[in-house]
Amino acid sequence: MNTINSKIPKFQSSIIQQIRGIRTKKSRVATVSTGTQRVITQLSVISGRKKYPRLLKLSNEDRIRHETINKAWSLYQKDLRNERNEQLELQYNSILNALNDLKQVDIELFKVANKKEKGKRFPIDLRIPVDFPANKVWHYEVKSNKK
Repeated sequence: MNTINSKIPKFQSSIIQQIRGIRTKKSRVATVSTGTQRVITQLSVISGRKKYPRLLKLSNEDRIRHETINKAWSLYQKDLRNERNEQLELQYNSILNALNDLKQVDIELFKVANKKEKGKRFPIDLRIPVDFPANKVWHYEVKSNKK
């Protein structure tokens, strides 16, 4: 059976479907009326079930590339998270060391520094200057505490 069709490689068996993060509508022939379709659309919006994205059809080679890139990206993101966590841990330990030193030097200063003041906000005049103007340029409600 040496026919032309038997010599053509069958790519369909090597195609593997992957999920992509984009939800698209499939073009279908309308089998229901527009009113029924409207009800179906409303119910699908209301339902709490997860909407599944369209599947990607990739060859084995493309699937391997896709998985390799995804793995490399996730490792890069993991490294960034670890660096941020290490930096935050160093900052936290530095604050704890400073508080311990303050406690050893003067317990009264330590108590004043850790006193909880309800409703206290950061003073406007001590804010750091930035390159862009504020959304609200002037605070008209601010009143002086001095009498």
